[in-house]
Amino acid sequence: MMSAARTPQKARSLTLYLALLTLVPIVLVVVTEVNKTVLIWHIRIVDFIDLVVQAPFFLIVLYLLYRLFLDDMPDPWFGFAAMAFGCLFLYGHAMHVTANAINTYSTEINDYLNIIPSDTYALIFFFDERLGHLLIYTGLFSLEFIRICSIPYSVGWDGTLQRHGSDNSWAVIWCLSLCITY
Repeated sequence: MMSAARTPQKARSLTLYLALLTLVPIVLVVVTEVNKTVLIWHIRIVDFIDLVVQAPFFLIVLYLLYRLFLDDMPDPWFGFAAMAFGCLFLYGHAMHVTANAINTYSTEINDYLNIIPSDTYALIFFFDERLGHLLIYTGLFSLEFIRICSIPYSVGWDGTLQRHGSDNSWAVIWCLSLCITY
């Protein structure tokens, strides 16, 4: 269980990580959407930044959160499940972004829509909008469920650690921000 001396440091770390997970994706989406006609190789800057900046960012911050809570998890299966759902989230993110890059290249950058077989386009759409999002949200909300079930405290609006049943505001804002940006 968490020692009293580490409580303020954990509260600051948790607040920082959740704030980063909330704000960085929104900032990246806004900045890249303004410049979405810019291409890097044959990929829109939106998809390029999503693949080479945002995906590693998610990996690093999710790992830091995992390390932050590893000592406090009541059962080792919570840690295993958190890693599995974190991987599922990242896998879905990569699938979505890759399929989205193929879709935008073939429909927006070059007008290949008329020459792409309809079943191929349907498959691209499925990987982008259906399966990719399903994996992202399954991983995301499962991670939040594990956090609520396995960690006996959360960070309130004032940055203090509180026992469960209290304010989970940053986590709610993070989930909503990811829903908005995807």
